[in-house]
Amino acid sequence: MSITPEEIRKIQEEWKKGILEISKAYQMGQNYRELAENFLKRLYAYDYGIVLFKPTLAREVPFRLNFESALSYFIGGKYPEDIGFALQNFREIEFEIAGELYFQDIALSQGKYLFYLKNSEKARDVEFTFVYKKFEGGLIKIIAHHSSIPYGAC
Repeated sequence: MSITPEEIRKIQEEWKKGILEISKAYQMGQNYRELAENFLKRLYAYDYGIVLFKPTLAREVPFRLNFESALSYFIGGKYPEDIGFALQNFREIEFEIAGELYFQDIALSQGKYLFYLKNSEKARDVEFTFVYKKFEGGLIKIIAHHSSIPYGAC
């Protein structure tokens, strides 16, 4: 039941696609909340317990260990600091992998992702570490996610 690099590329592509779909739905006045809820349910392991999630732009409530607090980070609503990360007008997201580790049903991936807004050619660099777990039946979900702005870029 080992996780493969191909499976990690697939879930990272799903993560990227999910953020872009939420962003697009919000910009078009569509039901972005349902998309965001499904995104979290599909990719993050909140249905198995806590997820160690440290979002990029969270200061007052820096850790989002449950579904509702993670949802608030992506679309706003629960905490005043949450502006809805996934609601920004993104046109593209690229993953640049620095390194990965694989241990049977656990994989770690670290690097940076580049976020491109529709009105800009310049990317916003954000550094990440994801930890993935393959559960019974082969389902892979995120069990930890740390995201931060590169040192000195603040």
